[in-house]
Amino acid sequence: MIINRKYNIIMRIFIHPNPLRYFLLSVTIAIVTFGLIFSSCTDYEQESVPVPDRTAVIYLNFKTGASSKPAAEMNTSQSAETRAPMLHAIDENGINTVDVLSFKVDPADPTNIKKGTFFYRAQGTYNAGTQTVRVQLLGASEHQTLVILANVREQVNTLAAALGEQKEMVMSRLLLPVTSDGMPDLTNGMPMWGELPDQAINETYAQSSITAPTVTMIRSLVKITYKEHIPQLLSPDGGNLWYNGIKFLVYNHRSKGCITPNNFQVIPLSVSTPTIPIGATGIQGVHHTLLDHSALTGSGGEESFYMFEADNSKVNSGSALDATCLVVQFLGGPASGWHRLDFRDYMQPPGSGFMDLLRGYHYVIEPKEWDGSMGAATPEEALKGKYTLKCKIVPWNEVQGEVKVDGNKRLKVDKRIFSFPGDPNVTGETGGTQTLTLSTENTGGWRIDGKPDWVTLSQNSGTDGTPATVTLTVGVEPRTYRPYGSNESRGR
Repeated sequence: MIINRKYNIIMRIFIHPNPLRYFLLSVTIAIVTFGLIFSSCTDYEQESVPVPDRTAVIYLNFKTGASSKPAAEMNTSQSAETRAPMLHAIDENGINTVDVLSFKVDPADPTNIKKGTFFYRAQGTYNAGTQTVRVQLLGASEHQTLVILANVREQVNTLAAALGEQKEMVMSRLLLPVTSDGMPDLTNGMPMWGELPDQAINETYAQSSITAPTVTMIRSLVKITYKEHIPQLLSPDGGNLWYNGIKFLVYNHRSKGCITPNNFQVIPLSVSTPTIPIGATGIQGVHHTLLDHSALTGSGGEESFYMFEADNSKVNSGSALDATCLVVQFLGGPASGWHRLDFRDYMQPPGSGFMDLLRGYHYVIEPKEWDGSMGAATPEEALKGKYTLKCKIVPWNEVQGEVKVDGNKRLKVDKRIFSFPGDPNVTGETGGTQTLTLSTENTGGWRIDGKPDWVTLSQNSGTDGTPATVTLTVGVEPRTYRPYGSNESRGR
């Protein structure tokens, strides 16, 4: 890597081994960072929970964009900045309260998200203008893991963590309930979590913008958007799927959710499996009305809502009646019955291909096929799978859209993974053209490195302050094969 005050974008190529035959082009952001190691100076051996004694500054890194995650049917033309009207209006980036929980790390496994012992709690003061938190911390001879929590003060106040209690046990009690409409309680704002592992806290820790650490804040919820087909969806005989409104029911939703995950991956800033609290799965077939009536007409509108994570993949070896799914009624028009919408790969056989719903992900559902039928007479009949709409499910990983580095400067990209149609092992098949939009506040601009010969770029560098759109064109077949999902390291 060349250290020249520029952001480097490193492109890596993966071949997705599934029947859909996609080129997958992953864009990994490599950032030059500088770290300082501090020695601890104070040892606290108190029996009661200690009180913090020094002020520190922590930068909060909020993910306002979205980036793609490989899915069964990737809509690569879809904008990564998908926005839709919300059923419950909420500022997804709003910070009302900040709480910090400190845990002494396990010296043998200091970065393990489940390990550590409770040390103390502190309340932070958030500055929206600088996106910083001022918080009183406490030094110790042992390193600490700092858990940053936003908009969940009520839950933290009732946590009753004891000095020396195991971190996993403390985190398991940080839960959010649902409201009467089946959606998470967002009265106090969007719940968020971030973590700074293995920190050496001393008298000089985080005292300036140079030494202040940056924490990635991850929303604790799943975002769902129903996106109408453009133009209106047609049946095989040419009938229009028009309607005067739409009603949404959610079946088998989780009745509560964990504020913090138990399986976070630093690379690529995501979770791999859902964190489901004990007792969160309801009785089979129980549903809530998400939206009693929306004025959608089938001509391109959107509706969005939030839910807790769901472990839907277990349904692949069980009953589809247990899956978290949507059942919708089109009010008026030729399909005015009930229809089931699943979070699954519709290219797979019926009853299979179900996907987990993960925190920090935005799932966009777009109807793909309509058989022309009116639908089921009752939602329970639709739940049994007799009347379904085949859909395109596009999950965007919302925690990868923006990278913030020391000094509060940003490099923003609208996508991290590109899906190109075609088989790279078949001569003559090419992936076509797609675009990457990026911008940076960093003096010195940006540069793209590591591009393979068979990918052509419209430009490979740019300046700060001016957004750029880079066109990527895939040509001849790649010469390497690597299954998607293999571990990759990110340059620093």
